[in-house]
Amino acid sequence: MKGKLMKKKIVAILLASTMALSLSACGGSGSDSSNSNTQAEKTTKSSDSSDKNSSDQETTDENEASDSSTESNENTDSFSPIGDSLAIDFDITAEPTDFPKDTTGKWRKTMIAESGIEFQNYALNYYKKYFKSNDEVHVIYNFSTRTVTCITCMGNLLSVRVMDYVDKEEHDASAACGGTLLAEYQVNIETGAIEKIQ
Repeated sequence: MKGKLMKKKIVAILLASTMALSLSACGGSGSDSSNSNTQAEKTTKSSDSSDKNSSDQETTDENEASDSSTESNENTDSFSPIGDSLAIDFDITAEPTDFPKDTTGKWRKTMIAESGIEFQNYALNYYKKYFKSNDEVHVIYNFSTRTVTCITCMGNLLSVRVMDYVDKEEHDASAACGGTLLAEYQVNIETGAIEKIQ
């Protein structure tokens, strides 16, 4: 049991070192950081599967993942993070839809199932792609984390509120965003700077 725990600690240290080296080697360009993020996720996945193999195989997998971090990922239409270099890319497979029982006609909802996503890091890209006007309210339901993210525009800022999910709230605009407030952020539309309010 202790040997297995020690192997996991060694793998974690090697992964952290590999990620740090690959991030520093990639430099500061935006396209390189999203590629590093994708490779870091692949490295993590390869280490999870390598727990079944010997420690020599784990080292080989890490070296292969490290070597592939320089390859380009040209055909991705995913959302890339802003402000959090350790965040991962992900895809929204469906366009936002109208909210049922919305009397204003300005509420839109999107449903995802992505663990490890802190949506404030993706809010600006989401805004640029899906907002048709600044008076819309977009609500993103993440069923993996059971959280709700509400994005509204206030001048040159995006208000991003993260709440607990309330059962079946996605079926009625008047019940939307009724959960406990977990965090609140403001994202500057011009600079992409993210400030935590609460």
